[in-house]
Amino acid sequence: MNENFDDLKARLQKADPADSSFVLNEGLVAQAPLAKPARAPISSRLRLGLLSGGSIAAVSALALVAGLATPQQPLIQMANAPAGRAESLAASDAAAPGMKMIAPVWIEYDYDSTELSDETGRGSVYQLVLEGDVKERLQQLADYFGIEGEIREEEWSSKEYPTFSIGKPERQVSVTWAGTGNFYFNAWDPASYKCENKTVTLEDGTSYESCEPIATPELIPSEEKIRSEAFDLFETFGLGVAKDRIRVDRSDWGASAIASVQVDGQDTALEWWVNYDGAGKLSNVSGHFAKPQARGEFDTISAKEAATRIKDGRWFGSPSSSVWNQYSQNMRTADAVSLPAVEPAPEESTKDAPATSEEQVEIKPQQVTLKLTGSESTLLMIYDKSGGAWLVPGYILKNDQGWFDAIISLVEGVIELPEPYAVEPLPETKQG
Repeated sequence: MNENFDDLKARLQKADPADSSFVLNEGLVAQAPLAKPARAPISSRLRLGLLSGGSIAAVSALALVAGLATPQQPLIQMANAPAGRAESLAASDAAAPGMKMIAPVWIEYDYDSTELSDETGRGSVYQLVLEGDVKERLQQLADYFGIEGEIREEEWSSKEYPTFSIGKPERQVSVTWAGTGNFYFNAWDPASYKCENKTVTLEDGTSYESCEPIATPELIPSEEKIRSEAFDLFETFGLGVAKDRIRVDRSDWGASAIASVQVDGQDTALEWWVNYDGAGKLSNVSGHFAKPQARGEFDTISAKEAATRIKDGRWFGSPSSSVWNQYSQNMRTADAVSLPAVEPAPEESTKDAPATSEEQVEIKPQQVTLKLTGSESTLLMIYDKSGGAWLVPGYILKNDQGWFDAIISLVEGVIELPEPYAVEPLPETKQG
């Protein structure tokens, strides 16, 4: 009897999943809570405990082998995303309104990461999860803002992004039950600004009447009142935030208040805000019903290694607006600061070439090296292929031109990246 027991004990120990010789894929383990549990009938033999010791060991060993044989799958299948800040400068900033475009600019950046740390670490991943009934949440919003009417599904609503509303366009609430579960209240009144009738005379002598807006700063609530009202509204619909963490921006023409969902003591890109119009009335509110749920800790790469991901273009995530605000002025002037003066190449003689009205000129990239001066760990928001939102560990990689790149720091394998893509400028058309 004792020999049989000792043999059974030894066989069970060999089949122990906690044995350090076995390492399960972290992504696979983190996915387990996401799967719907399968219900299978329990046999009477199992309920009565009639399995022999040998059968128990065999079942344990078989279950372990089956778990190890399961293909290692990424936790997140990342959605396609636009290129990162550095790679899109020429495409976005050069075409910004008010900027004179002398010639198309194609910039290829290199990165000097010698000053960055090579220390690796661990970081938590959070999935933004929606719970409850979308129509119940929508009705709660309508009751709070005093909006009456029937719930309707918007014409642009889809199975992947169901969107419902109550009210009329000039005053309504809506919820999109996908991703972050964004909700929106709108009561914008274009006539909220006072205006003064003026006659405008043109150079040719003709004139027209115009009503020019007049600022009424006395109607805008105080910063303290805005912060208190935003705090109460945020708390009512599920955002727990300290009042002093709500950022208020007040001017003569209106006001706003914004607060970030905090995770692990950090601001995230998941943000709530309220707006006040020129008459001091609440005009817009936006928030999110999705809640962050931890999906496990994972290894992270160093800041120095993360720098090698910038040129790839697929490892970018969205930081909080508090990060953007630190660099906003430098981001607007990044082109002027970082681009060296380039002497134009001499024009080639085309005496023997036939005259044409248009000629395509090959654009060659300018090579610019950015020195990365420091890094800061943060949580970045990304979206998966199904429209779901996640918060993942990353770095803010600062450069010597005063701006940054936000790069995901998870080791490879946790995220399945989209297919790589190349962004190249169209050839310049030279008029003949």
